[in-house]
Amino acid sequence: PQYYTALRSERAMPTAIATILSWLMHSDGDISNAEAAYLDAFRSQQGVEDALMWEIAHIGSNAATHELRLALELIHRFLAADARWLLLDLILGMILVDGKIHLSEKVILELLVDALHISRADFLRHFREIVGKEYAPTGDPSSAHWWSAQEKQQSKSNQQKQEEDQAWEERERKEKEEQQRERSRQSAGKGSSINRIKALATLGLEEDATMADIQNAYRRLAMVHHPDRFQNLGPEAQKAAHETFIRIQNAYELLRAA
Repeated sequence: PQYYTALRSERAMPTAIATILSWLMHSDGDISNAEAAYLDAFRSQQGVEDALMWEIAHIGSNAATHELRLALELIHRFLAADARWLLLDLILGMILVDGKIHLSEKVILELLVDALHISRADFLRHFREIVGKEYAPTGDPSSAHWWSAQEKQQSKSNQQKQEEDQAWEERERKEKEEQQRERSRQSAGKGSSINRIKALATLGLEEDATMADIQNAYRRLAMVHHPDRFQNLGPEAQKAAHETFIRIQNAYELLRAA
């Protein structure tokens, strides 16, 4: 298999990190389009071949213990101490990209934090800085109260997901209608309307986002994707981060001027 060959080559670190991201993506059993796009962006930036990515996806979906252990050991042995924070940001990006944190993701996240030798206090402070809110630990699964709380949370999450799916379908329908109207127009306002929608999407916002929402999203994304944070992952990773950072800046400037 290409996976083991890749772990012994110059592609070892991108392969190991992609394995961890794939594991997180599959952990809750519900892969969103945003999660798949996030992993594909990393694959593209790091030049991970399609055939190798297929193996990595299989490992992640099956939570293959041996292969995951190899990936974690490689990261533990060869990833520089300051680069571990960059990896943590990539991990948080995968967890947060669909807008919610599942229990299975939190369990894996806490395991990875320990594996990266990041103290709990440092992790909680970093999470607060990146996400803008406190991290809620997983608690004690041996407690009956814990399971009762999880069932209530799961029921709430399922209802929320159903509402989000319905809202997404409605937004998609409206967007298609708007696109059809835009295509039929020849007015000067066509370009600016589409540009605003794209800029909001770049910042992960809805069309009704306020300026405060825009500013908060910009600050959070600029912190996560700043090129200086990727300098220890190599020139290609830093170049990709720079391009992403520029897109975020351009989107913010367009929305601020609107």
